[in-house]
Amino acid sequence: MVDESQTTQLAKLSRPRLFDALPRERLFALLDDADTRSALWIAAPPGAGKTTLVAGWLESRGKLGIWYQVDAGDADPASFFYYLGVAERARSGRSRKLRPLPLLTPEHLADVAGFARRFFRELFSRLAAPAVLVLDNFQEASTEAVFQEIVRIAIENAPPGMSVVIVSRVVPDVEFALLSANRLLTLIEWGPLKLTREETRQIVRSHAPMDDRLLDALHERSGGWAAGLILLAERLRRGADIEDLSAPDSLHDVFDYFAGQLFDRSDAETRLMLLQLSYLPNIRASMAESLTGSASALRLLEQLYRHHLFTDRRRSTETVYQFHALFRAFLRHRAHDELSPAQQDAVARLAAQKLEQAGEVEAAMALHVEARDWTAAQVLVLREAMRLISQGRWRIIVDWVGELPEVLVAKSCWLLHWLGTAWIGVDPPRARSILEQACEQAAAEGDVLCQVQSAAGMVEAYFLEYTVFTPLDRWIPILDKMFDARMPPMEINAELRAQSAMLIALVYRLPDHKRLDDCVVRVDELLRTGADVNLRVTAARYLTLYGCFTGHLQVSKRAVALLLPLLAEPTVTIFRRIFGWTVTNWYACNASDVALGD
Repeated sequence: MVDESQTTQLAKLSRPRLFDALPRERLFALLDDADTRSALWIAAPPGAGKTTLVAGWLESRGKLGIWYQVDAGDADPASFFYYLGVAERARSGRSRKLRPLPLLTPEHLADVAGFARRFFRELFSRLAAPAVLVLDNFQEASTEAVFQEIVRIAIENAPPGMSVVIVSRVVPDVEFALLSANRLLTLIEWGPLKLTREETRQIVRSHAPMDDRLLDALHERSGGWAAGLILLAERLRRGADIEDLSAPDSLHDVFDYFAGQLFDRSDAETRLMLLQLSYLPNIRASMAESLTGSASALRLLEQLYRHHLFTDRRRSTETVYQFHALFRAFLRHRAHDELSPAQQDAVARLAAQKLEQAGEVEAAMALHVEARDWTAAQVLVLREAMRLISQGRWRIIVDWVGELPEVLVAKSCWLLHWLGTAWIGVDPPRARSILEQACEQAAAEGDVLCQVQSAAGMVEAYFLEYTVFTPLDRWIPILDKMFDARMPPMEINAELRAQSAMLIALVYRLPDHKRLDDCVVRVDELLRTGADVNLRVTAARYLTLYGCFTGHLQVSKRAVALLLPLLAEPTVTIFRRIFGWTVTNWYACNASDVALGD
């Protein structure tokens, strides 16, 4: 698991670095005019220079803010909000005392729109105007209605001096029609982005000198398409004749054709390196050599970047390269054709390992699945499940487990446990069904720890619904197994979860049980440790209820004294905060303790 200081350096949140980029002042002026609106939408085909244009404009005008590179994972709104929060903290600095932006935990799912409004108002208030929020590659998640609704809300709540800039291959959907009608959004399409003859001349002069006739032919054949121009100029630099270069009929076709020509004319070592590097969505400098086994890999990436050959370089504490999406797709297609299945699996597995080490677990999981490396995929799920669920990103765990073979999931008590745990805050009955399977499988495997943790999850699910408690009778004997002398030691979070579940189950169902006093003592001890803050809030709440139900109000008083500071912690989820204040107030009413334990 990586800490947040590493996560903030993801290329996903880094603005591209420009090298010898053409300053397109005529378009900068157009963006300046559009900047008076809440949102600016740039829609053009891949390779049209959209990202370079926006990065150049921001640099030219000295504009700050957040650059966010959208990917398919942002279709999960919890991930989108999580990474925006990471970006805001990285931009503002960790020393600031402001509470982190909220997470989209399950309790907010009933009103995602309301959460989004509050989130963006808070986010924009922290970005000193004038500032921008750039959503690059918007098309990667734009088919999801929820994602579109969230972005529309962001635009509607952008205050004066704040702009949302959307960079996409597609024009706005009907969801954004009203924004255009209300003059909140300006659309810039493909036409203005096409290169003029003068812009063509300035770009190609770095590739090869040419006379006006050749320049005119090149401009005509490229059709104003920046990607096509770069590829054509590179072909000429390598000795091709202008008469051999046809005008593009299809942008994808011409890209494949000229990229193929560029690729095929490279030496065997270079071709292999390109194929290997294409497995990485973001190529950290430290990864390039270790993945390819060649000291030339980093030099190749830098050469591609400096020649504007579909390779970006991102701002970060470590240099990160990124192939243009079309170029990477082309290379991945060629890798499928030119590498044997064993070679493809080997590269995918090594790339996944590098990505895991860098904390890019979602990209790593995709490669584990591609290579059918189910062992590595299972290890990754089990390692990351608690962290992702606590961040409100439960959907990732559900999707990851869904990628695994059903027979593997059915035979793994811990995969079932984390799948069920992911559903607790969203669909408690579904969670209980899966956790019951987990407990049965754990019994078959002889895994007592998983049995106990699955039983604790069952208690959580019943208490979240707070309707019927008689089914807890079945799970108390399973929780009781944690006291067996043969039980292996539990790490602190697992023990607190199990002890607090046992405590509240006994309070509601078996208040005379011999274990209850032991649970009270141990939960009180664990509350004073560095266990997960949300688990401590839940445990303190249960301990408060115990004191109120049994008349041991001094226990409640001590629990409330521990609970109140925890409720001020920024990472406590809203449901736990509400329930915490509820039991605190109930204790105050029972004890007439106006000072609430002070």
